[in-house]
Amino acid sequence: MQLNLGEFSTHELLVTFSMIMEELKARHVVRTFNNPVADYCEALAAFALSLRLEGNSHKGYDATDLAGTKYQIKGRLIHDAHSLNQLGIIRNLDAHELDYLIAVLLDPQFSVIEAYKIPHSLVTKYSQYSELQHGNIIRLRGPILEDHGIKKIGNALRVELPNQSRNSVRPADPRERL
Repeated sequence: MQLNLGEFSTHELLVTFSMIMEELKARHVVRTFNNPVADYCEALAAFALSLRLEGNSHKGYDATDLAGTKYQIKGRLIHDAHSLNQLGIIRNLDAHELDYLIAVLLDPQFSVIEAYKIPHSLVTKYSQYSELQHGNIIRLRGPILEDHGIKKIGNALRVELPNQSRNSVRPADPRERL
């Protein structure tokens, strides 16, 4: 079987990936569906919100805006009604290395179900520290979703990422669009 993946849109590649992961899970090859969800959510948030992504190993936050506000971006693929709305571990929350958490929930077609902009104070209020994970865990359900300090930003993130060449030296800085 020969496919020319270069002819696929970014969205078509992600949907194909989702279908492959579902089959691999049915075959007990993988246990979760959460890769490359994190990277996609970071790229989506950066593009849609005109943020600049930091390097892969940057401590405490993933992106900044023109004012220097720091954002950590977490995503979750909601594959079925039983999927947890638990995001990845947030490390060093007490060090206040982020100003906002951008939380993105995706459906199996990699479309944004909803996204939230959550200030550090509410992340601290609604998350729980896990000794085992050495970080804070936050679940997007219950009182946090009704808190007036949280901002729904799903509509802003329902955009198509521009196709970029695999040979690109660096991702386009979305702030160059301003």
